[in-house]
Amino acid sequence: MDRKRRKVENENRQFCPEWMDLYCFILPDRVGALPVCLICNQTVAVMKVFNIKRHYETHKSFAEKFPLGTGIRKTKIENLKMKYKSATQILSHAMTEQQKCAQASLQISWILGKHMKPFTDADIVKECMLQSVNILFENKKEIVETFRHIPISASTNTRNTEVLAKDNHNQLKQDLSTADFYSIALDESCDITDTSQLIIHVRYLSNISGAFYEELLTLLPLSGTSKGNDLYNAVVLYFETENLNLKKIISVTTDGAPAMIGAHQGFVQRLRNDPKCNSDLLSYHCIIHQSVLCCKLDPCLEKIMKTHRLFKALVQENDTQFDDLLLHNNVRWLSKGNVLQRFFNLLNEIELFLIQSTHLSAKDYHEFISDNSNIATIAFLTDIFQHINSFNLKLQGNQKLICHLVSEVNCFCRKIDFFLQDVGNERLHFHNLKKVVDENHEIDMTNFTKFLESLKTEFERRFADFRKIKNVVQLLNSSFTLQPDGEWINEAENVFNCNRAHLQMEIIEFQSDDVLKNLYNEKNDE
Repeated sequence: MDRKRRKVENENRQFCPEWMDLYCFILPDRVGALPVCLICNQTVAVMKVFNIKRHYETHKSFAEKFPLGTGIRKTKIENLKMKYKSATQILSHAMTEQQKCAQASLQISWILGKHMKPFTDADIVKECMLQSVNILFENKKEIVETFRHIPISASTNTRNTEVLAKDNHNQLKQDLSTADFYSIALDESCDITDTSQLIIHVRYLSNISGAFYEELLTLLPLSGTSKGNDLYNAVVLYFETENLNLKKIISVTTDGAPAMIGAHQGFVQRLRNDPKCNSDLLSYHCIIHQSVLCCKLDPCLEKIMKTHRLFKALVQENDTQFDDLLLHNNVRWLSKGNVLQRFFNLLNEIELFLIQSTHLSAKDYHEFISDNSNIATIAFLTDIFQHINSFNLKLQGNQKLICHLVSEVNCFCRKIDFFLQDVGNERLHFHNLKKVVDENHEIDMTNFTKFLESLKTEFERRFADFRKIKNVVQLLNSSFTLQPDGEWINEAENVFNCNRAHLQMEIIEFQSDDVLKNLYNEKNDE
């Protein structure tokens, strides 16, 4: 007798609702769906309690953190359920082939934009797609025709990018309209056409997603002057035109220029005096900008950099391949370290070039790089600017909290102490200088020591305010261990004008919330 093979699809197994609370599984609302684990988003092949339970038991840490039957577990499962639905949300209506091609075109433009590729690269993408189809598929006629209908020319890519940028900006404005507060950072500079541009970044807590975001809000051209009044008028006009609430701005970060922080007509003061704005507005000087100002060169060391600029004019005039060797400026100051390292690496080639050159200034420059003290200075500047560059880059990037920045500043101040000890001894942290000194032991280190001492003094002076809030900053790192009556509460009251009694009650309520504590621990474990 023939026995039919048992098939799972013929068993009509049903998903039990209680499996969601017991094993953190749900059944998506679509035909042929399999149970999905909310913890790892994996599916099980068979809708049986044994299979589901066995998979759940692989997540032992979840059961320990969120015991069965507790409110913490219910809250966590609801959050996971919402995240899953948000991640798997799809368009419910059927799209025509033309709509699908348009959507593909927008997606391609979005990817090219994220990678900062030229608009003309869209044609290359399409060519690659068509060539791939010809190689990979046998019945390729229909696929090729579909790909040919995707509009991704350079002009279409340009229009797509404009549409995507507008949509992205509208979403940002919608988020800001529902946010309780936001902070802005401003910087003013000139573009290649010598037009003054004011760039505004915004940081806010989204009430929609519950996450912090840092986004470019807008770029405002400034015609004429760029005084404090001009900056104020441009910003207020933009916020009013876009229906954004000026009172929600709780802090402003600037480069510390008089036009920004002037006591009477500065941008920040004008905002504070405006009844439409927040009178308790906090103002900060950009930490990265302050670190740059700490690194001013004394006249002796600055002479080396000026000589470099003159040498650039020489090599340009001789139409040499090294004509971009010494390009740097004080705004994009990170180029200093890279330029000096490049110069030092090519020192032998540069010397050969000067020997062969017939230019009148070539002899003077050859004498300059033949002086061991000048080479030692270049080596020292190369080394120290590499350290400063590394420090500067650590201050950059998204989602950097003040506690992270304070830690980096304190760390670099300690490093300066080591540099002071090291520059006159083993020079373990000055590799290029060590090479020069090993070849010539009569190098004077006085100017190098003076620069490091000045650097330390500048850091201590410019970041003195950090010491006033060092205990408050710990609130971000150890929110659940701080004492409500600790020294940080006094700092918060003095620096931020907080209500001490209200803040103490809030921190107690915050630390007593088990759901927040578990979320905090879970985030730190990632």
